[in-house]
Amino acid sequence: METFGVEKMNTPRPSCSAHSSAHGFSMIELMLVAFILAVGLLGLLSLQVVSIASGGQSRLRGTATILAHNLLDRAVAEGLVSSAERYDSGNGTITSTGWTFIDPVGLTPATSGGGTNFYYDVQGNAVAAADPSRVYTVSWQRMQGMIGSNVLAMQPFVVNVQWNEAVKTSNGTTSIQAHYFSASRNVRI
Repeated sequence: METFGVEKMNTPRPSCSAHSSAHGFSMIELMLVAFILAVGLLGLLSLQVVSIASGGQSRLRGTATILAHNLLDRAVAEGLVSSAERYDSGNGTITSTGWTFIDPVGLTPATSGGGTNFYYDVQGNAVAAADPSRVYTVSWQRMQGMIGSNVLAMQPFVVNVQWNEAVKTSNGTTSIQAHYFSASRNVRI
């Protein structure tokens, strides 16, 4: 008689619990992984919210900078024309009229009045003062000028840009705060 079949029958079989622990994850491990993943995703979500808010503030400041330098460039261009007229006249006078920034009479200080303030929307497009899409108010000041000769004169120009921005306070509420950007340049007139 062969004992081969008997030995085969006496060999212990692996139990079900040993087989299942060797393969796959338990429910506790899966819940732990899901919790860690959820915490990480919440952190990324809060970072995204802060990033979007900072991007909006940066855009407002960038547009204000462009508007200020645009107005200064216009004053410089007008100053170059008036400087050419001073040179051509020989005695330093400006004969043209209709200047926006340059005073043809003298080098006295001046400030943009209510009628000469410039208003812009969030994209930097000019709008009327009463337009509900108005975001920026741009004004300028011309300081006392300096005469180097009868044909060379310089005046410092200061451009101010104001806009309102929603800001979160420490108690979680939102308030509207005025923000300002100023730029200056000496303009040859």
